[in-house]
Amino acid sequence: MSFIAGTGITQGAGGGSSINIHVNVEQIVVNKNHIITIKADLQNISTSEVPEGSRLYYTEEHVDANIALKTTTDITEGTNLYHTEDRVNANIALRTTTDITEGANLYYTEERVDANIALKSTTDITGGDNLYYTEDRVDANIALKSTTDITEGDNLYYT
Repeated sequence: MSFIAGTGITQGAGGGSSINIHVNVEQIVVNKNHIITIKADLQNISTSEVPEGSRLYYTEEHVDANIALKTTTDITEGTNLYHTEDRVNANIALRTTTDITEGANLYYTEERVDANIALKSTTDITGGDNLYYTEDRVDANIALKSTTDITEGDNLYYT
């Protein structure tokens, strides 16, 4: 009587604890050869020979096609937040110039301007078209004039 049907394993006579195993060696050889053949076949097969079905293989084309359908709203950010105008504006609104390293291009401050001007004189300033007062300029200008160039007003000249 077979202990486990179809396996060749039977219980010993008298229902004791002994178990008899009858092995069909020819069947093992056949199964072993079949397994070796399957293994060899699998080693010579590529994914192009296996249908994908509903579970697609990873390919650059599949990934690119999938990403092309996505926007940033489809991506979970986690702790590394991506750039949005609202986030940048909210962050800038919380900042002052004390939060930003100046580098070589210093910010305007009253103290810096006053300190810089204190070190200057009129020789450091280009006059341009609107010349500043000097004794030499006034004297040179008056030397070119006569009383006919000056309006008398209420205080008449002696003639």
